[in-house]
Amino acid sequence: MRILRLGGPLSRPTTTIHQLKGPSCPEHRNERACGMSQQQSFADELADIVERIKVIETQFRRTRDSISLTTEDETTFRMLITDALSIYELAFGKGSKFGRDLAEWVNSYSGGMSGGPSLYAVQGSHKLIEAAKRQMLRLQAISPPAAAPPNPPLRPPYVDPTRLNELRALPKGAWDLTRFVRMLEELNDAYERGNFQTVPMLVRAIKDHVPPIFGEANFAGVFNSSTKSIKGNLEHLENSLKHIADGQLHMQIRRSEVLPTEGQVDFRRDLDVLLAEIVRRLKP
Repeated sequence: MRILRLGGPLSRPTTTIHQLKGPSCPEHRNERACGMSQQQSFADELADIVERIKVIETQFRRTRDSISLTTEDETTFRMLITDALSIYELAFGKGSKFGRDLAEWVNSYSGGMSGGPSLYAVQGSHKLIEAAKRQMLRLQAISPPAAAPPNPPLRPPYVDPTRLNELRALPKGAWDLTRFVRMLEELNDAYERGNFQTVPMLVRAIKDHVPPIFGEANFAGVFNSSTKSIKGNLEHLENSLKHIADGQLHMQIRRSEVLPTEGQVDFRRDLDVLLAEIVRRLKP
C-alpha cells in the first residue's frame, strides 16, 4: 500500500530558494522592494502549482472498487505539494498555518485501499494553495512603497572629507571659516554632479578668499611668499587654474564650443596642499 505522508521527512522542503523562480536580491536594490518582488514571484509559482494539480485531478481512474492515480501522477502530486511547502516556508516562515493546514489535509485524505492521495485530497490541496497565494498578494498590496535607494556618488569628492573635517574642527579665532567651508562643500557637490564649468570658478573663488590668512592682499602674494616645498602646487593654482577659470567666467558666446572635461579642471592635489597649509597655520 502506498500511503502519502507529509508529517515526516516530506514536510521539510527539499528545494532551495535558488531552485524556485523567486529572484535573489541584487545588492543595489532596496531590501523592501526586493521582498515585494519575491512575494509576487512566489505567488506566481503557487499559481503554476495549482494549475498542475488541477490537471492531476482529471487523471483519476475509476475501477470497480476504487478511484486512484497512476504511480507517475502520485509522484508528481507529491513533488508539487513539497514545492508548495517550500514556498510557504520562504514566504511565511517555518511552521506557518498555511503549511500545517496543507500537510494535514493531504495526510488526512491519502491512503486507503488503493494508496496514494484521494480525489478529495487533490481537490482540497489546490484550494488551500490558492488561499495561500491570495494571502501573498495581500501582503504585497499592503506593503508601503519602497523608498528609492540613494544614488551612489558618481566620483570621489574634490576636497578630501578628512581635510574638510579638519577645517570644520578649527576653533574660531581671527578668521571666520563659515563661508570658506561652505564654498568647499559646494565645490564637492558640483564636482560629484559633473558640473565641470562650475568647478574651476569655485576653486578660483576659494584661492582668492584665503590670502588674509597668510597676511597677503592677494594670491600672488601667497604664492611669492610660500616655501619651496609648496610653491610648485600654488603656482598651478595661480597660473593654470586662473586661465581655465577665466575662460569659463569671461568668454563670450562663440559659434562652436567645447565643454571642459574632468581632467581639465582637476586641481585637487594643488588645492589640498593649500588647505593643509591653512590647517597648519590655524590649528592651536
